Parts: sequence; structure tokens; C-alpha cells
Amino acid sequence: MSKVYLAKADVDYGEQSYEAAKKLLTKANFKVKNKKVLIKPNLVTDDSSSSGITADVSICKAILDKLDNCEVTIGNDFDNFENTNYSNLEKEYNCKLVAFDKLAEKDIIFKQVKTPFEFDKIPMARQVVEADYIISLAKLKCHALCQVTLSLKNMFGCVPTRAHRIRIHPSIRYSLMDILQVRYPDFGIIDGIIGNQVEEVSSHPINSSILLASHDPLALDIIGTRCMGINEDEIEFLKRAKKFYNFNPKKIEVIGEKVENVAKPFNREYGFATKARYAVEKLRSKILNIV
Repeated sequence: MSKVYLAKADVDYGEQSYEAAKKLLTKANFKVKNKKVLIKPNLVTDDSSSSGITADVSICKAILDKLDNCEVTIGNDFDNFENTNYSNLEKEYNCKLVAFDKLAEKDIIFKQVKTPFEFDKIPMARQVVEADYIISLAKLKCHALCQVTLSLKNMFGCVPTRAHRIRIHPSIRYSLMDILQVRYPDFGIIDGIIGNQVEEVSSHPINSSILLASHDPLALDIIGTRCMGINEDEIEFLKRAKKFYNFNPKKIEVIGEKVENVAKPFNREYGFATKARYAVEKLRSKILNIV
């Protein structure tokens, strides 16, 4: 049975969200000791967490307080640490901040994909490959191409350099399965205090007022999707993941709040990506490979 911990969190970001996250992590029996840990927050922009786009630093602090004698790296695809207040964690918690788009070639490792969906090799940041334990600190939000951005889609940000990501991103609904075969997160926590209900980098915040966590990130994303008012079978990569990992959603146990009591209706006026958007993204990828 996969357990997903769901808590109502009608709180402000800061001390209140820190306490709410810490309480949820305790309930989830989350604690890591003597490991090389990578925390991957969703910091796709340097907007505030109230925009619905970035995962709040207070939740990252709650995670850090649960780590015992660990060597910790906080890694993100872009260097968006300063305005999101993550830069303060380096001294406060003696951890290292790494922007994957600034890595040297020696720190980019191409890993073979056992069962390719789109790519037979995926470039990964060395810090991701060498981590003993990976925590995906995600945001409850939609994504034009991948449909939702939760703990599994957040792992796309472990692909280093902009050039590599532009090549992989257009086929994200397939290539995400390649990325996950290279490195799957060990634990996921989703900041749904303020989510985003349109494209992940365009602010359209919604007060979802929830936090979710699980040692099973696929189960976590299925429940997170339902909390957004979306059936998980509408999400292509989740359908593929369920089949690939032979996962039965009926074996998910939600602990805490009931999904139906916290779920927000999905605004279908916005929907997901159009066929035209897909065509543009594919063309960008081809041009990049040519030049």
C-alpha cells in the first residue's frame, strides 16, 4: 500500500508554512541520516511562491531540519536562488547550492536508458547521479506540454544546460519516462499552499491551501492531480508511468484530509497545450539539433 499524506494548510508563507510542512513530514515518518542528499526544488523562475510558480523556501527548511548528518546539495536547473531566498540556506544549513545550467562538461554525465520512450541516453548533472537520496520539492501547478508539474515532472530540472533541456522538452510527455529511468526521486513533497492553474511560468495563482508528501512519488502525483480537479488518466505521462511501473492507484492510502474535501475545480477554459504548440516545440528541437 502506497501512503500519501495530505494536509490542509490554509497558512501564510514563512513560519506558518514551515510549521505545517514540518508537521506533515513528521506524520510521514520522514528522516534521512548519513546520506548524500539532493533536494530539487521547483524554481523554474525567481518569482515568489505566492505567484503559484515556485516552491517555498520555508518547506525546504522543514526538509533540511529532518536531515541528520547528511551532505546536502540543493540543485536546480536555473540559478534562481537569490530572489526566492534559497541563497540564505547555504550558510544557515551548511549545504551547497548548484545551478545545473552552469555546470562544466565534466559534471554532465550521459546515462543509458534501459527502455527508451524517446531518448536512449539522458544527460544528468553529476550531483543527481551521485546522490544517495533525492527529494523532489514540487509545486502544485499545470504545465502546457506535460499537463501537470508535480514531483515527477520536477525531475526534468535535473537535466543540465539549456541546450540539453530544449532538445528534450518538446517531447516531455515521453522523455520524462526516460529521465525517471535514469534517476527516480526517493521522496516527494508538494507545495500546494498556493498553486498555479495555467502554464507553469505564467502566474495564475489559486489558493489550494494544501501540502502533500509521500515516499512514493507516483502515488503522490496521482493524488496531487486529483486535488487539482483532474483525473490522472487525462495526464499522458501518468498513464504511461502507471503501466510501466505496473502501478495500481487503488492501492493508494490517503492519510489526513480527504481529496474530495480539498480538491479545487480545474478551469478547463485554459486546458493544456494545443497541437500548434506541440508543432512549434518540435520545430525548435529540430533546429537546435541541426545547428
